[in-house]
Amino acid sequence: MKKLFFCSSLLAIILSCSDPVELKTYSIKGYIGLDQQVQNIEPFTIRLYQNDLLIATSNSPEFEFKALKEGENYTIIPESNEPSYNGLSTLDLTLVNNYIAGTDSFTPFQFVAADMNKDGIVDATDKDLLFTCVVNNIGCNGHRFVTPDYTPQGVGHVDQIIFEHLNADQQVQFFGIKIGDVSGVTH
Repeated sequence: MKKLFFCSSLLAIILSCSDPVELKTYSIKGYIGLDQQVQNIEPFTIRLYQNDLLIATSNSPEFEFKALKEGENYTIIPESNEPSYNGLSTLDLTLVNNYIAGTDSFTPFQFVAADMNKDGIVDATDKDLLFTCVVNNIGCNGHRFVTPDYTPQGVGHVDQIIFEHLNADQQVQFFGIKIGDVSGVTH
């Protein structure tokens, strides 16, 4: 029994003296814009979360987060809450009303702009929120951010990208869509 205890203790000491396994690190970089053109949206912030902990931010339309640990979960969330009503009009209300009535369809970007409450559907609630914004200049702030391949059917990303078990360098691209600007007058 003493020999077994001695051997297992010696093995534990030898293992603890060996070099620790080094995990690789990676980066996540990207930009806010479309077709290699950086988009001018101010102010905005790109937040990087490791699991649920905020670990970094960037206020640049071209960003890079380095030295990210292999195997960890990371989430990129771009945000803009700039209070601008430029580009919003009754035309946007008409387009949303026609969409709800089934007489018009939306592109994926128009769908994101019209989804005022960010619940994944465009309905009378969104129309009411847009009406309040256009008529009373209240409640219509900021942008939503999508990847260029976004569709309402689940392709691409809207409002965030999650990298589970990061195991390679990543590149991301978001396009900012002004909330409520269904007609596309401003982005």
